[in-house]
Amino acid sequence: MPVEGEQVRSSECDLDEQQRKLDRVLRVGLFFGLVWLGGIGSIIAFVSGVRARRIIDSGDGELEGNFRSLACILAGLAGIGMWAVILFVVLAGNP
Repeated sequence: MPVEGEQVRSSECDLDEQQRKLDRVLRVGLFFGLVWLGGIGSIIAFVSGVRARRIIDSGDGELEGNFRSLACILAGLAGIGMWAVILFVVLAGNP
């Protein structure tokens, strides 16, 4: 039968693993959001931000990264919006 302290350590290890996974997702999202890569980076940033929000929500308030996940989502949306504007200008410029 596990001792109560072992359950707490197991829970802390799981929380640490979730935080590391979250940090990895956010690093990827922020990097690709800044690089843009012709719009692909923006999509990766947006997806990473949404994925990070899901991880944060599953952490019951114990995980950190709300601001970074929002930054990923906004960077992704900004890049996708720029792509949409460029596409509109190109298509509207050709009669």
